[in-house]
Amino acid sequence: MPRLYLSVLLLLVTAVAFGKDKPREVVVADAYLEMHTGPGKGYPVFFVVGRDDHVEVLKERTSWYLVREHQGREGWVSEQQLAATLELDGSPTKLDIPTLANLTTHRWEGALMIGDFGGASQISLSASYGLTDHLAVGITLSNPLGNISNGEFATVEISHTMFPEWRLSPYFALGTGIIHVSTHSTQVQQVDSTNQMSYVGGGLRLYISRRFMARAEYHANYTYTDQNQNEETPEWKAGFAFFF
Repeated sequence: MPRLYLSVLLLLVTAVAFGKDKPREVVVADAYLEMHTGPGKGYPVFFVVGRDDHVEVLKERTSWYLVREHQGREGWVSEQQLAATLELDGSPTKLDIPTLANLTTHRWEGALMIGDFGGASQISLSASYGLTDHLAVGITLSNPLGNISNGEFATVEISHTMFPEWRLSPYFALGTGIIHVSTHSTQVQQVDSTNQMSYVGGGLRLYISRRFMARAEYHANYTYTDQNQNEETPEWKAGFAFFF
């Protein structure tokens, strides 16, 4: 499987996670709204929007929001100040602030992880969809890189999170897919092979803040070869995930 597939999946996950429709518009209710040059208190205030003026909310970065005022100036405002604005109908602005409670009801999740696949360094990219608070289906693309051979494999899985409302929660997974292995060492005969594989595994996920989690997991992989004996390969990996 070409590494191009990893890039395509990353682009798809990013598009789903950060794609937006028409910018949201809110009204300044306090005496002023401070616009910073960057997403943090350490960035200077370069413009102040007055009461009753409208601003468009363009994007979010942690607890800061990029907004555009009516003359086209763009700057960053804090979550606290934006929460004090009003909707166009005069009601208080409601911000979708990710919390641990959101983790139990999220539907889409993406993850980037690194680890070891049978002694080979590995990078994995995955995306999943939550069917319920406990069950999810997903797809993973992985690229193990060894001294003698390289591999690429794609798997689909179903996972079960035991306690989705806990900050630290275990989960279990079953998966199947296709693995392609190619040798590149001059010391062995160059042989390429493509086989079916399956795995059983489990892991832990730790809610960090807002939309981010840390994840660590272990898989026992079984590759079904043309020979009578199947191959068993241990796999562990760790990384970060985000939900939306």
